Amino acid sequence: MGSGEVPLLAYVSAAQADLMLGTPMADNPSDMLPEPGVMGDPCEVVADVTLSKVWNDWDNFTGERPGSVTLYIYRVGYAPDGDVTEETYSPESKNPFLTVELSASDQQTDTPAIWRQILEDMPLSLNETDENGQPAEPIVYYSYSVEEAAVAGYSLTAQSVDDHLRSFTVVNTVNLILPLAGGVGDLWFIIIGAGLLMAMILRHRRRKRSEKR
Repeated sequence: MGSGEVPLLAYVSAAQADLMLGTPMADNPSDMLPEPGVMGDPCEVVADVTLSKVWNDWDNFTGERPGSVTLYIYRVGYAPDGDVTEETYSPESKNPFLTVELSASDQQTDTPAIWRQILEDMPLSLNETDENGQPAEPIVYYSYSVEEAAVAGYSLTAQSVDDHLRSFTVVNTVNLILPLAGGVGDLWFIIIGAGLLMAMILRHRRRKRSEKR
């Protein structure tokens, strides 16, 4: 068989699917916080964030579960290169971006031990535009964190973040005073132990006396 050139007849076009309008994007930094980063997406500006409060107290066994709790929402802004550009609402500033109160009215009907609230349209990024309405620098990506105000009678035993589902979960466990962990219970153990010891001593003395007779 001979060899030769055969036209491929492939279709060539300069068209492209471009959701970012041709804006060049920097590589993700090593900590993966900015673009897209924690709770961020290059193509999203806002998103709904879910706050969940879990009570680990055996259905309010002690009756100390409060009627409401306070959560502080903090926010830090990052540039595409990973540099921090906004710390006004950072945890270190103690100036929350948002203060949220969860209460018994947020209780889930199927799970009474869970309170849940959805924060709608939380900013994920800030895109400035030029005079033509096109994206222009700087672009800022937001990362959120949650801090809970102390709850009397409870300890903060777990706190988790799901970046994919954009949710925060805070778990509190009731503080129970057990007999071997302090309180009045220890006193009863000491009294009973001392009584048994005295009974053994008296019994030993009586036996010695009977042997001498």
